[in-house]
Amino acid sequence: MPSSLNGVPVIELRLDEANELLSAWACAQADAVGIRILLLKGRALSDDGLRPARTSADVDVLVDPRAFDAYCDAIVAAAWEEFPSTFASAHFTLHSRSFRRDGWPNSFDVHSEYPGFLRAPAVVFDALWATRRETAFAHRTCPVPSRAANAMVLALHSLRGTHKQERHRDELASVTAASFTAAERAELAALATATGAAYPLRDVLAAWGVAV
Repeated sequence: MPSSLNGVPVIELRLDEANELLSAWACAQADAVGIRILLLKGRALSDDGLRPARTSADVDVLVDPRAFDAYCDAIVAAAWEEFPSTFASAHFTLHSRSFRRDGWPNSFDVHSEYPGFLRAPAVVFDALWATRRETAFAHRTCPVPSRAANAMVLALHSLRGTHKQERHRDELASVTAASFTAAERAELAALATATGAAYPLRDVLAAWGVAV
């Protein structure tokens, strides 16, 4: 039900609506300041058949690391507030920053690099950017990783969480069981080498029939 402010109805966004709108806004903001970003995870993973459809609690983007601070500055200037720092986030979470905004049910996670890709962040971003495609979110065209790159991102994400959450174990099983065309397997091999993910994903790559 809508709430009200000074007698004026305030419409609350559903989480799925907010994710679509924030994805489109994130890309529009990047275009406005001339910075390259890729939307990570989210709806594209289920569109690619890599995991069952579900509504995420946040929107993730990978930013060209050479422009990471500039992009975060643009987000703050647009009235998004960074989550308060904790001891753990200040000392151990150096690859991303998280933001929130009143009235939005989701958060916004901005990554300068993605754990598991072991080469230099700029090298990884350029490799993923080179195989990008475009997908519409809230009627705006946005850059997302290729299906092969999406599979690697999901596998790395799931591997980090399998010892903590059953959902991550299920998602790892789902993406490991995915099938790929010969062209996609060739792309997986090339990306695993270019991004330094061959060793972290060695078992998953073997299950995909990809030799690196």
